[in-house]
Amino acid sequence: MRSLSVSCVLLAACGRIGFDGADAGGDTALADVAIDPTAPFTNVQPIGSLNGATADDDPSLTGDLLEIMFDSDRPITNGSDLIVSHRAAVGDTWSGPTLIAELASPNDEDTPCLSADGLELTLASDRTGTAGMNDLWRSTRASRTATWSTPVRIPELCGAAADEHLSRTADELLGVFTSDRPGGQGGYDIYVTTRIARTDPWSAPVNVTELNSAEYDQDPSLDGSGTIIYFSSVRTGGRDIYVATRSDRSAPWSTPVVVPGLATPAEESDPWVSPDGRTIVFTRGSGVNRELYTATR
Repeated sequence: MRSLSVSCVLLAACGRIGFDGADAGGDTALADVAIDPTAPFTNVQPIGSLNGATADDDPSLTGDLLEIMFDSDRPITNGSDLIVSHRAAVGDTWSGPTLIAELASPNDEDTPCLSADGLELTLASDRTGTAGMNDLWRSTRASRTATWSTPVRIPELCGAAADEHLSRTADELLGVFTSDRPGGQGGYDIYVTTRIARTDPWSAPVNVTELNSAEYDQDPSLDGSGTIIYFSSVRTGGRDIYVATRSDRSAPWSTPVVVPGLATPAEESDPWVSPDGRTIVFTRGSGVNRELYTATR
């Protein structure tokens, strides 16, 4: 893998990140710490206060790590719906998960991707108005305590196939998502789209050939700069989480490698990585046995 310049991984200062109170107390502020995106994760553990008896997956957090959203088919939902939980401070236990009623429909909602400020959300749904199996939709809110707006379909990114998991950079000008539209390299592929301003429509999606394989490549998650990407793939048989890097947004991606410390015989997918690169939240398991996990480095 090509080396990544320090400027690409100097990320925002942030305290040491913990889940469910495991790291409460003793946090020390970090300032511009360069994290190797290929470094191994350790301390892998389920997020006990969030997991239910049915499938939970596709986690996404706000930049301050005080709000988490994911999809679930637990009894409070109608099929697959979006669930939210909060905490007062990093290291506190998460609140009891609740249904986001204003985003629910009689159909399925999944793959939520929150903006860092928590005021914009994209999701996939096959609700009324969808052209394919799943389309990408957008919702906003005026503040972190306000309700979400009725989701609006993003037509320029939607086709007749399934389109899911639109992850964006911090400036909201570059996005990547998963689709099984015709012309891909195999099954689900990762596509990229850009725009000049946040109010502009997205450009026509382009297959990211250097990231995709003949197998399923899904769940892309960009860092804020657009120079680090995590995603899941079954290219070597089992589903694992991969990472790739590049020197800037116009450069090609490096050859993806498995993220050390996470791979097991079970499936690992749906990565979300904190702004400082030290904590990952992801899904482990398959079918009804999918649960949310976290790990640190």
